[in-house]
Amino acid sequence: MGPIYVHALVAFGGSLVAGSASFVAAWFTQNRRESARKKLSEKAKRQKIYRRFIEEASGLYVDALVKSSFDAAILVSIYALIGRMRIQSSDAVLNQASAVVKTIVDTYSEPNRSLVEVQHLVDSESFDPLRDFSQACRQELDAI
Repeated sequence: MGPIYVHALVAFGGSLVAGSASFVAAWFTQNRRESARKKLSEKAKRQKIYRRFIEEASGLYVDALVKSSFDAAILVSIYALIGRMRIQSSDAVLNQASAVVKTIVDTYSEPNRSLVEVQHLVDSESFDPLRDFSQACRQELDAI
């Protein structure tokens, strides 16, 4: 084999190695971008469900404070949200969501609160039945 062929093979081999390295680097970069995009998408979906749950539960809790008439149909949307959470959320989030619903149902069985009682309740630490749920959601979202 002549020296010209050796130089040509070395040049070809060098090009092949450099091209392969470039391809592998591009593949890893694209893979990391796709992974980050999926995580952001998953996080956004969970945030949307958690926000809807918080809005729904807040309205029901305030309603339960001032009304004693309970209609089970009002819980349909919040149970639907819990069902959606079961698909993608951790047990900690689901347990806290169930505790919130239990608090709401229990509050309907209590006597109606007056405006003054609601004001005192707002000033106390016990007013926020969503605190533990929110903390569980934050921990889960931070872990993504």
